[in-house]
Amino acid sequence: MGMMQRQAMRVLRRSMPLDADELTETALRNAGRSRFADESFRPALARLLEALGGEAQLGVFGHMAARYDLLRCMRNLLRMDRAEEEDARIVTRAVGRPIFITGLPRSGSTFLHSLLALDPANVVPRSWQLIYPYPLARASPAGDQRRAQVARQLALFRLLSPGLARMHPLSADAPQECTDITGHVFRSLRFDTIYRILSYRDWLDESGHELA
Repeated sequence: MGMMQRQAMRVLRRSMPLDADELTETALRNAGRSRFADESFRPALARLLEALGGEAQLGVFGHMAARYDLLRCMRNLLRMDRAEEEDARIVTRAVGRPIFITGLPRSGSTFLHSLLALDPANVVPRSWQLIYPYPLARASPAGDQRRAQVARQLALFRLLSPGLARMHPLSADAPQECTDITGHVFRSLRFDTIYRILSYRDWLDESGHELA
């Protein structure tokens, strides 16, 4: 890491820290709310932040991207809190005949998911819906821009990691797995695939996914 990047990192850590309390306060302030309805995510967030700070060796871009992603998850949680307050039936509404796909990596589970998604009788979670479950705060004259924004973000992701698309389909409309759902409470394999955080992966393997 060069001198200029080290200086930039010192400024970033002061102005935009990866700190649980500061992230929580920022998310609440931006959402205009006083608290999260459920803060059981805090221990997992602390584990993730500890690993990001101690092992991930984040550069300037990585630090900013990690902070943006963590705040996005918190913003979605707070938006879900508000939606449940407005309509308490959300948490008790039945899901008719759910289908669960399980399988080891590289076993064809993504292919099966995509195949089932072609049937109009099935409703599947799409990437853009899990990244932005609710419309963005700033309305656009062109309408809902969530799908387009995710498409742009994935295009940048493919540019940064060109070999990834050959391993796993990347598309805003692609059916998405549970890792993007459980990522919202910071207990997800998605973080281990993005960052080199071995202690977090070991902790997740030991503590399991049931709470998420």
